[in-house]
Amino acid sequence: MSTKSILSMVAAGTVGALSIAQTAQAALTINFKFTDNTTSKTFASISSGQLITINIWAKATNNGNVAPEGLQSAIVAAVSTLNQAGITGGLTTAVRGTSWTGSGSQVGSSNNISADGLADWGSTAVTTNNIAAFPYFRARTTNAQVDADPVGNPGAADGGNAQIDFANQNDLSGTRAPTIQDGVTDQEWLIGRVVFTASAAAASGSVSYNPVVPTAGGLTSTATWWEDSTNATTAAVPVGGKTDATSGAVFSGGTGVTFSVVPEPTTLGLAGLAGLGLLRRRRA
Repeated sequence: MSTKSILSMVAAGTVGALSIAQTAQAALTINFKFTDNTTSKTFASISSGQLITINIWAKATNNGNVAPEGLQSAIVAAVSTLNQAGITGGLTTAVRGTSWTGSGSQVGSSNNISADGLADWGSTAVTTNNIAAFPYFRARTTNAQVDADPVGNPGAADGGNAQIDFANQNDLSGTRAPTIQDGVTDQEWLIGRVVFTASAAAASGSVSYNPVVPTAGGLTSTATWWEDSTNATTAAVPVGGKTDATSGAVFSGGTGVTFSVVPEPTTLGLAGLAGLGLLRRRRA
């Protein structure tokens, strides 16, 4: 094969790869993280009434330029999976971020979505245009705007408008500087959190909660965001608007979180010794 043909194939492959990467990046995803920014936690035990907080992040990905990304609203449900029996309870409360309580937003309620005995949050129903008729968790700003330059420091919280991402995982007020994700100007917003409450003590078990977004179906819009806007800082409705129903736009659930109970080796050793003691008593 000639050098020219090989180069042509490489060039074609590179263009295809870039096309796939850019298509994949043109998206809004919902990700869960614990308050320390991790997605996995291990406990030696869980006590009755113990609280585990899960933060809800909305992330708009960029295709490598510095044009701002934005967000106005997003609906998400937190759905459980019981990986290993032992942990009981469920999501008992939720809160929207300070800047995400605008008109049309709602906190939703506990709802049994999966059939594993653990309480979920929100709804994945798509049968109505009346969002308030279902227990959706919906974060929404009053106006679709961003603060200042996404690669610099944003202005103060804008009292109800969309905010650029915030580095402090525990801060729902929207006053922190942005974090640059993946080496480009992806934007990530802390739009709320849900709280798991254990209903009984647990010495073992594993539970995952994953973000699930309803499809466009019967909803007017399950998410509204924009990409690569040239006038996001000056216009009430910036160019580059996207919704889950827009051709080529992607709105999906991303990463979830898992928490497990794994007894410490010392605890296991004591349990083993106790078992040997019982055997000795029975033999005696």
